[in-house]
Amino acid sequence: MTLREFRAYKGLTLQQLADLLGKPFSTVVPWENGTRCPRWNDIPGITKATGGAVTAMDFVPKVEADAG
Repeated sequence: MTLREFRAYKGLTLQQLADLLGKPFSTVVPWENGTRCPRWNDIPGITKATGGAVTAMDFVPKVEADAG
């Protein structure tokens, strides 16, 4: 689940998500829109704050399998 999906599921504003993660709004916005990835040391806090709904794997780009 992405941060955006988690936020929508929980009905949170971006500021509420930032508060939940204990990070500044300006840090969380690029995480959510995919222009930046969290640092590795931020991942455990994100996973804990989201109750395991968002993990490190959710920040790994999805690659389509080659059907050929």
